[in-house]
Amino acid sequence: MDTSNERIGTHHWCKQGIAGRGVLIDYATWAAQQTPPIKYSTFSTHAIPLSTLQQILKETKTELRRGDILFVRTAVMQEWDSWTEEQKKSYAAQEEPTHAGVEASLELLEWIWDSGVSAVAGDAISWEVFPTPGEVSCHEYMLAGWGMPIGEFLDFVVR
Repeated sequence: MDTSNERIGTHHWCKQGIAGRGVLIDYATWAAQQTPPIKYSTFSTHAIPLSTLQQILKETKTELRRGDILFVRTAVMQEWDSWTEEQKKSYAAQEEPTHAGVEASLELLEWIWDSGVSAVAGDAISWEVFPTPGEVSCHEYMLAGWGMPIGEFLDFVVR
């Protein structure tokens, strides 16, 4: 990293860290509790719809507030840990691997913007589904356009 450029860079976040009220949407647990359960692989292009995120917040009586950090759990580490070494090597060797995440849509971006969320993060390999279908990339809008931090591949421990 070239620290001589003070204009832009994640090193600004590192100086004091990022702190705020965290709101967890545990999509993995919610999906497993549905009748019938929603079954998916975290290593597929399974997109979590905005309407589902909103439904989970409503069911848990949780409201997003300005400055919140929104976390979404898909349970990628649990699936990864269940794989054999051969499966892991096969996945790693793919030219363009796929993985589940939040849908990439203008509606989702508008909701994030309007909610006042200050950062997003999740346990998925990328916060949004990959590859992203269509023309919308949450990364381009949120990270490059708004300067909003995106945390990925976090290990949410569920006990």
